[in-house]
Amino acid sequence: MKRLVGGVALMVLGMFMLLGYAGAELPHGPAVSMLTFGIAVLLPLLAGGGLVVSHYRRRHRLEAGRDRLARMSLEAEVLQLAQAKGGKLTAVEVMSDLAVDKLTADRLLGALAAQGMADVELTESGVMVFAFYDVAHLKEKPSARGVLDA
Repeated sequence: MKRLVGGVALMVLGMFMLLGYAGAELPHGPAVSMLTFGIAVLLPLLAGGGLVVSHYRRRHRLEAGRDRLARMSLEAEVLQLAQAKGGKLTAVEVMSDLAVDKLTADRLLGALAAQGMADVELTESGVMVFAFYDVAHLKEKPSARGVLDA
């Protein structure tokens, strides 16, 4: 918020300086006039605009990070649910156990499938089931051996 307030204040200062510059009669040549204009008017306007833009970019990054964290938390909950359900889930199970809507459940399961965490299977009646192979085989973890020992 400080960036936004400071940026607006600098831009207002630049506008006042522009009004003063427009009414001023400078006795020196065009080079001095341009230098004066740049320092007194352009510099505050550009600095203020930069601060305002950086405020909104920072806010956007924070919101994007918050959304990413929320999605990752939900994906972790889906994986825990898959473990509790034996490694296979439907969208209805995700909806009912995590209290999310159908679109969110479909997006979560689809994202995990796209990451290679789940395979899509169909029942005989056409219900889409997401099979989490690694989750279903977690009980085999204690008997794991080295790659070259197999």
